[in-house]
Amino acid sequence: MNLNILKKLNFSSIANTTSKTLNIIKKTIPIYKEIKPFISKEKQIIPQTKKESLEEPTEYNDSLTFFQ
Repeated sequence: MNLNILKKLNFSSIANTTSKTLNIIKKTIPIYKEIKPFISKEKQIIPQTKKESLEEPTEYNDSLTFFQ
């Protein structure tokens, strides 16, 4: 069984797979660098909105003006 694996695993297949992987990484890194500022901005906004949603409102409107 080990012999079959070694027959399939040769230098050209390793080089081909490595080349494909590196090409994917080369395409992914610029995309990540463009999106990173947006992600960090969203991470800053989300805790603020959670904090605001947990706060009680400062004013209450007790009048029912929409029935008039």
